[in-house]
Amino acid sequence: MPQSVLSFSCPRFIPLCLLAFTLIDTTSSDLQGLDHVYPVAPGDTRTPLTLGLMLSFSGDYVNKGAIPGIQLAVDTINRVGVLPGYVLEYSLTDSKCDQTVALTKFFENIVWSSPPKVAFIGGGCENATIETAKISYFFNLTQMSCDSSTPEAEDRTKFKRYFQILPNDIHFSQAFIQILNTFNWTKLHAINLDFHLFVQTLSLLVSLEGPHNITSVSYSSDSRATNTLNAILRNGEAFDTESRIIYLAMYEEDLITVLCEAYHQNKVQPLYVFITLGWYSDGWWDSSTVNCTRHQMEIALNRSLAITLDPQIRDTNMTTSSGLSYTQYKALRNIRAGQLNMSS
Repeated sequence: MPQSVLSFSCPRFIPLCLLAFTLIDTTSSDLQGLDHVYPVAPGDTRTPLTLGLMLSFSGDYVNKGAIPGIQLAVDTINRVGVLPGYVLEYSLTDSKCDQTVALTKFFENIVWSSPPKVAFIGGGCENATIETAKISYFFNLTQMSCDSSTPEAEDRTKFKRYFQILPNDIHFSQAFIQILNTFNWTKLHAINLDFHLFVQTLSLLVSLEGPHNITSVSYSSDSRATNTLNAILRNGEAFDTESRIIYLAMYEEDLITVLCEAYHQNKVQPLYVFITLGWYSDGWWDSSTVNCTRHQMEIALNRSLAITLDPQIRDTNMTTSSGLSYTQYKALRNIRAGQLNMSS
């Protein structure tokens, strides 16, 4: 969990802030059979308030493993009396990390379904979140995301009641450029999926490039398009570049495909260095979906770099606004994950 979350402050939305403390944990887990509603405890006479919650249970990016932490946050809010006379519950839906599905579910499960939702958290990944954030304020909903970091969302003319807790992608891009400077790399080639998340980050890199020469090839997730990932890998467009430093801006499944192909084309270290994102699932390269063994994938990944938020907490015993330290929260989170038959 990034240290920046510990100092996050928004007193007007205290319940959402307490939830933000837990939402960062996005470990992929199997939730077969888990109820999609977290209701008020029987016998609680307080007036219920329902949050709309949208996560990604499937698709390119999965963050359903946040549920143990979310439940802990709801329990904490209800226990300490942040909302006197009221009790918090949530109703959960799956965006599948797809903008069309997210918009459909937003109307069906958040806007039109009962009970009315007092706020909205979601929608599971950036591709789904941005589209819902453009319209959620029309329905008097404050929306918060734990997964989006796009600078675009800071535009209050478009996103009037939307907030995100991750650092802006501008900071990521500045750090990226510093890596290039540190190793004296003047050329960078990017292979990116044409989703907003990856296009925006690459655009920021180009705007900050300075003396660096950044080239890129973009591919479509639409199987009907001519520039699919398989197409650019077959025609040599992916690796046919003067740069030996290659940034792979894509989701996990595509990354596995690219690295396996790099191994078979001998586009690996010591002649090539790959830079990837660091928020993929644990052991993501150990996959049976490609024609590469785990050992071959590790050869392709050897000496690669992964860029992500710093997960180290400097003071694990500092008490946060939830009344818990990071150490206490992590222990409780692991217990709740075990109760839900989820990995800790």
